[in-house]
Amino acid sequence: FFAITAVNLLNPWLNRVLVDDFIESKNPENVLLISFVVVIISLAGVHILAQLLGMIRSRVLVITSNKIIVKLREMVFSKIQMMSISRISKRTAGELMNRVNNDTSQIQNFITGLMPDLVQQSLILISVSVMLFVYDWRLALLILFPAPLVAMSFRKFWNYIGPMYG
Repeated sequence: FFAITAVNLLNPWLNRVLVDDFIESKNPENVLLISFVVVIISLAGVHILAQLLGMIRSRVLVITSNKIIVKLREMVFSKIQMMSISRISKRTAGELMNRVNNDTSQIQNFITGLMPDLVQQSLILISVSVMLFVYDWRLALLILFPAPLVAMSFRKFWNYIGPMYG
């Protein structure tokens, strides 16, 4: 997660270098073609590296979540076997199996889908906020000041629109 976040933070910095040093250069005659090409190749390299790290992260998460799900299913099945017959007989075997499989697949979807994005987006938010405060604390405050207002507006909007889709 940290490596992917760090690589993703390189892209805006390279874009700043590209714009400030080459596109809007005060002395265009002093711009070297080789340094311009290095920045362009670096942008492509950062993109490729981010994609490769994302693939590795996905692979590791799938392997890890599969191991967790297998152990979780074993635990649930052993608990079901330990339950009394009168309690189990209220449901069919198919219902129990379906419930266990659906619940564990929901957990697996969270581990492989939602959790990585939540962690990565949180790291990006923290990193960008720190970089913004280092760059210009007044600009950072100006940008972060309306965040609670936006969050409250989103919450109010979601309370209105959410029941239509959920």
